[in-house]
Amino acid sequence: MTERQEILKRLKGLSESKLRKFIVNYSKKELGDSAEIHGSGEHGIDVVTLMKPDRDPLGLGQTLLFQVKKDRITLGSWRNNLSGQLAEMYVRTIRALNINEMSPRRVILLYNDMTPAVHEAISDWNKKIPIPIELLPLHVLASILDGKGFKAREIRRMAR
Repeated sequence: MTERQEILKRLKGLSESKLRKFIVNYSKKELGDSAEIHGSGEHGIDVVTLMKPDRDPLGLGQTLLFQVKKDRITLGSWRNNLSGQLAEMYVRTIRALNINEMSPRRVILLYNDMTPAVHEAISDWNKKIPIPIELLPLHVLASILDGKGFKAREIRRMAR
């Protein structure tokens, strides 16, 4: 098994709450300040990261808003829950990390699996809104981690 495959296997083995913790810790290490705000008052946001300007290719700094989903996303879950959570991310003031509301904002859906109908629904959604939902499947995250020299054995420690 390659390191990338091992990373993916370990990411898939994490619970959704542990995956959120991993994203917070990884973001703190690689991008800037990060916090989990899943729960009351989250307004669809599970993890918020304030990318430091020196880590942003444009030098502006960015606010990254993550929604993390481990279960398979179906059209029903998209329509009944997820689309509303993501919509809130666009309109709510974020009261975490002293975020400047004027900073560029990115909305990222980190997921394990989704149906083709959901891919199509998100594609249609993205044609109508100013900030598209960026899709980050776990297998792509595994490739990114592997490309940066990350080791699978580090995942459990960073998910605490």
